[in-house]
Amino acid sequence: LSQRFEGVTTLACPANAVPCPDLSFDLVVSQFGIEYAGASAFTEAARLVAPGGTFAALVHIEDGYLDAPNQQKLAEARLASESRFIDRAIDLVSAVFATDAAAVEQAEAAFAPASRALAEALERCPEGVHAHLYLGFKQLYERRTRYALGDITAWLEAMRGEVEKAVQRLAEMRRAAMSAEDVEQIATGLRDAGLKSITIEHFFAPRHSRPLAWDIRARRPTITTGRRS
Repeated sequence: LSQRFEGVTTLACPANAVPCPDLSFDLVVSQFGIEYAGASAFTEAARLVAPGGTFAALVHIEDGYLDAPNQQKLAEARLASESRFIDRAIDLVSAVFATDAAAVEQAEAAFAPASRALAEALERCPEGVHAHLYLGFKQLYERRTRYALGDITAWLEAMRGEVEKAVQRLAEMRRAAMSAEDVEQIATGLRDAGLKSITIEHFFAPRHSRPLAWDIRARRPTITTGRRS
């Protein structure tokens, strides 16, 4: 950021402990970020707003355009992990490459329930890490004569990491999604911190019926000084 914009100062710090004095900025803004740090981050943001300044944030909304599909994607990502699809797939291809008929039969029997579970997940939710895992392995297995065993198992191990990251990311996004009650509590915190003109509205993306985010805005009143006669 500093390289792209001359004169910009960047800080990496917790959102609820910003090392700047009170009333430092005319504008404090966040787009899908501050809510991950919890309610205290909003109070910290309010502390930084200068007299006459503005706080503005778009935050994840519960059951909104992003959160609603994330609920299903998270469930299917967890299924991909809990079904042990990757372990069973590695056992299957290892047996096939070893040309061990008994081992192949045993591995196929163990792999079938995991494969069926992800196939059903794909029907429920056609997008997500579970879909990439299922379809990717299906293609590799069908074309296995073109690959070395190590290539297939390396891809599966890499996907294990991707599944874990997807579960963590989606769970964090779901935890950050705020209900109407949540944002009302945020508004109370902003009010207690001295901000006024607080508005909370749904923010919609074009052509989508579900709201994309909560649009939260507030201002700190300008300080006026009295004149003695």
